[in-house]
Amino acid sequence: MQARSIQISFLEKVREQIPGGISLVNELSELLNISIDSAYRRLRGDTDLSFEEAVLISNKYGISLDLFANTKTKGLILFNYESISSRESFIAYLKGIQRELEIIKAHNGSLIYQATVLPFFYTLGSEYFTVFKYFTWCRYIQNIDAFQIAKIEQSEDYLYTKDLLNKIYRLYDQIDSVEVWTEETIDSTITQLKYYVDLGLFNDKKDLQIICEELKRLIVVLHKQTVEKKKASGASYELYMSELGLDNTYIVTRYNNTCRVYIRHLFMNTISTSNESFCEEQMANIQSTLQKSSLLSGASEKQRSNFFKKMTQKIDELMA
Repeated sequence: MQARSIQISFLEKVREQIPGGISLVNELSELLNISIDSAYRRLRGDTDLSFEEAVLISNKYGISLDLFANTKTKGLILFNYESISSRESFIAYLKGIQRELEIIKAHNGSLIYQATVLPFFYTLGSEYFTVFKYFTWCRYIQNIDAFQIAKIEQSEDYLYTKDLLNKIYRLYDQIDSVEVWTEETIDSTITQLKYYVDLGLFNDKKDLQIICEELKRLIVVLHKQTVEKKKASGASYELYMSELGLDNTYIVTRYNNTCRVYIRHLFMNTISTSNESFCEEQMANIQSTLQKSSLLSGASEKQRSNFFKKMTQKIDELMA
């Protein structure tokens, strides 16, 4: 792809990121501190973006610079790295997820989630379980001594974050999705709850019981949408069970001719890329996994029920 067409394609990705009614020309003019005419020339590809300008645009709109590289190159792949080390970076991380889901939804895109752990989005759809996950995220960022539902859910920081989390959950519910789980996908959540119990961070055991009951209700919701092959919003849903262990948690988003792969790194951090060769390779790997997995949305009632029953039993054992 020639440099001019790459630049035009890159700036078109930026256009997709900004809300309707906002002028991309004005955005570029203000961000790059250039005239409107100079912004138009960059949009048309008549004037090349400097490296510094490309970095400014990439950082503000979350557009990977791998769009400037040869997307077919296999030996060199550029990744975006989302590191979470403060409350500010946590909020920025969540807003990035919200922005990506809004774009996918606007373009009638889809999402594939290969889950070695309980998918992130399902930690947001409850009341008290969400409080617990917020606590674990904050404890990862900064040390917090004890888990108290009442204290956390009344804090100003949580109330602000809760609104953002709810928006993310509603967006995911409106996007066509395929998920791949194993029978161990929920285990890390059970282990995490048990870990905090053993540490004595639950001041009130009733809090643990409440969270476990919400988890069981989540299992019921998942069972229902698996049977109906759709989410509450009506978006399509397919759940596969892999009998083989999954090598990593991958999220693949697709809309128009855009594909992006997100890979879970450490506790919360992610790396992502739109490199064409890498995306094609990961899609091939996921398709291979799907072919070896059972489609629970179309499986026998007995197989499907056993899958969800085992998860519920694990939660009951934790509550005992």
